[in-house]
Amino acid sequence: MQFIAFYGLQLGATIGRIANRIDHAKIKGLNGQDYQLTPNEGENVCHSGPEGFHHRVFEGPVISNEGSKQTVEYTSTVKHLEDKFPGTINVSVKYHVEEEEHPGGVIAGKLGIEYQVDLLGDAEETAIAMTNHRFVVLNMSLTWF
Repeated sequence: MQFIAFYGLQLGATIGRIANRIDHAKIKGLNGQDYQLTPNEGENVCHSGPEGFHHRVFEGPVISNEGSKQTVEYTSTVKHLEDKFPGTINVSVKYHVEEEEHPGGVIAGKLGIEYQVDLLGDAEETAIAMTNHRFVVLNMSLTWF
């Protein structure tokens, strides 16, 4: 899967470690320390800055099927302070697509995203708050871009 960098919106991208803004680009009091991040929005950090997940290439896909549900999984390992955040983590992002038949023979699809993050090593805690900038084109003749 790829995302579209359209006017900085990062459509389709996995956003993390923190999917929000961090005031003054600093995490305070985590593991008894402060951590200085790389600002990318004035003096603040938006979506974990230039080291965020939306700038990483994840491993995968691993494709599996469970009944009517198809799953595609991508993974990444981020080492302690590699992205300026404390703690080594394993990240897994799974995209699920499932079809359901409704009365009248109508087929509906569901899309789900599941995140799993495992903290490895000696760090007692880390900061994590992931999301996805979903973007679905339902009509390929879309012209408002």
